[in-house]
Amino acid sequence: MTQMWIDQTSGDTETTERSNQENKREITAMDGPAGTHCYLNGSFYRWSNWHNHGGILSPLPQHRRDRPYQCNECPKTFSDLSRFLRHQISHTGGRPYHCRHCVKTFRQPYELMVHQRVHTGEKPYQCTVCGKKFIKNSILKVHQRIHTGERPYKCTQCSKSFVQSHHLKTHQRTHLGGRLQNF
Repeated sequence: MTQMWIDQTSGDTETTERSNQENKREITAMDGPAGTHCYLNGSFYRWSNWHNHGGILSPLPQHRRDRPYQCNECPKTFSDLSRFLRHQISHTGGRPYHCRHCVKTFRQPYELMVHQRVHTGEKPYQCTVCGKKFIKNSILKVHQRIHTGERPYKCTQCSKSFVQSHHLKTHQRTHLGGRLQNF
């Protein structure tokens, strides 16, 4: 299989014949903090250049001016390339981004980057009240409810409220004798 690769350090292109196994090793080795591999055209992009990737893939021919990317599998169209590519993965069921440290795979490079924090111990989001750190901003936001007293998930059967939605669902079972219905 012929693939075009962009060298991580120099930006030079290289076209070579590679087997699928060699491609898989190359993808695994190249995806990570330095950049990502495009599953559609086989090229490697530094994260700083990923947003320019739209200049490399030309828009599909059947399009409206404001939504130039049209899915071949369904009638959806997209205004930007990144959303189009994310949508394409939904049709293939593909998870092209592989963690080097474990067997997990991901649909999006950002998901892989966040997951790798589990292995590196990086916790970039810190609570300004107590100093506790988290790997995801969404987890920090839930934690901050401890300090603010916010309890956005309210039971419709009684006056109780909860910090997290799954705590509400667990509570709702008490009203149903252990059975949980859709609310």
